[in-house]
Formats: sequence, C-alpha cells, structure tokens
Amino acid sequence: MGAADALWIFTPEYNFSYPAPLKNTLDWLSRPVVAGDYEHGTVLTGKPVAISGAAGKSAAGGARKKLTELLKMIGTEPIEDPQVGIVLDGPAFMSDKLTLTDENKAALAAEAEALLAKLD
Repeated sequence: MGAADALWIFTPEYNFSYPAPLKNTLDWLSRPVVAGDYEHGTVLTGKPVAISGAAGKSAAGGARKKLTELLKMIGTEPIEDPQVGIVLDGPAFMSDKLTLTDENKAALAAEAEALLAKLD
C-alpha cells in the first residue's frame, strides 16, 4: 500500500455502513509506519481515495458517507464528488451477479477520471 499512488474502495453496505473487515483493514493501515512515530504518518496519509458502493435502494449511501468520514479522520483525501453508488435489484441478490448498466459504467469512468486527476 505504501507504494500505491491512490486507493479505490468498492464496498457493499451492511446496515447503512461498511463491513467490519474493511474497517479492520483501514485501522491497520492507519497505524504509523514506524511504531510510535505519529509525526511522519501512515501508508495512507495524503493518498487520494475514490469510494464506490453497491447495495439495495440506498445505493450504499450510508456506507459511502461513513467511509468518507473515517477516511478523512485517518488522513486520506477522499473524493466526495463523484462517488458511485449502484442500486442492486432483487435478482442481483439472488444470483450474486452484478450487471452494470451503461449509466453505471459511465459513472465509474467519471470516478476513475476524477481519481486520476488527483495524481497529476
């Protein structure tokens, strides 16, 4: 992660928040590179982060909002606009298959462009 220029998180939404394994991963990544050295940051400090999510009617809005708050607190630079939320319909939950619409694909492409623009 330390060598990465940016991070793009794709998350499901559980009870209007992100899943515990994602939180645990971010907690570990937010620890100082050198134990006890809080002055020089972490492998995430200052990195731009794009956030996308998929859920039911909420389009992962709760997860994306709470993840944005957490990412700011741990010193990253989350991109707040655009963030892509994909609405999963009933058949998607039954088949475990995500089918992206042309609109979803265009929104994800715009988000990718916004993330890449942060690297220039």
